Amino acid sequence: MLHGAVVVLRDEEGKMLLLKRHESSKWAPNKWGFPGGKIDAGESPRHAAERELNEETGLTVGALRSVGTIEGVAVFTAPSYEGTVQIDHEHTDFRWVPREDLESKELDAAPNVRTIYDAAVASN
Repeated sequence: MLHGAVVVLRDEEGKMLLLKRHESSKWAPNKWGFPGGKIDAGESPRHAAERELNEETGLTVGALRSVGTIEGVAVFTAPSYEGTVQIDHEHTDFRWVPREDLESKELDAAPNVRTIYDAAVASN
């Protein structure tokens, strides 16, 4: 059963966008993760991913490509995006992160971030 959707965005250097969740978050407080969230009733995973990306970052994408489902989360990538990152109240920071930074103790990643990151890279 799907309970969420995320979007994996890459910049021109191949780094991926991660957001730091607010300390008051119910799930994974102060952890770094991909833009995304819950799928509303009657909403498709693709629409939820687009909506959450826009709500959390202010970015829009032209087309999403499905990577698959990982631990109940629909994972999408986008070949391009428009806008400038402006995080919402649910997050305190953002970074464009290369894969090797996910192994850093400084970057405290939410569950499955490494798995999702690797699946997104492998799908290209």
